[in-house]
Amino acid sequence: MIFRLYCAIFIFVFLLSNGYSDENRTLKQLSKNVYGYTGIKNASPSANSFGANCGIIIGSDAVLVVDSLVSLKEGLKLKEDIKKITDKPIKYVVNTHYHLDHAWGNAAFVNEGAVIIGHENSRLAAPRSEYGLNHYQEFGLTSGDMEGTVLKNPTITFDNSMRIDLGGVLVDLYYPGH
Repeated sequence: MIFRLYCAIFIFVFLLSNGYSDENRTLKQLSKNVYGYTGIKNASPSANSFGANCGIIIGSDAVLVVDSLVSLKEGLKLKEDIKKITDKPIKYVVNTHYHLDHAWGNAAFVNEGAVIIGHENSRLAAPRSEYGLNHYQEFGLTSGDMEGTVLKNPTITFDNSMRIDLGGVLVDLYYPGH
């Protein structure tokens, strides 16, 4: 079975049009191998990870996370929710782009061996991410929100496309341009 992820963002933007709140968030099954957070939009920006969508794709050998949310704390919560669904190892995190609400939770997964994948532009934007993390208060975040958060940028990048085999589930990543 092949899931086509056009830069990963299209599926999750259209299937998960809502943000989530901490109290109501749950990984909802969207198809046989795809889960994502759904929920309400009216929580504070830091409590709903700025409304960012994220999800997971599960194969017989591995899990791929699409976007890791706004902080180590939020990434760890996501990881806990994944473990409620599957005991497969989380081997990959795909960042749809470098913004805080999509990539600052990467450390929660890298610390346990996951590889971060993103478009080449994500690597090139690393200095902007560093600036943002050093000025998190400008985004309405507190030191409590950001405790332990460190940047983990993509170590594998692609230019136009890339295929990942999760074991019986192939994930195609495409960069459609701006």
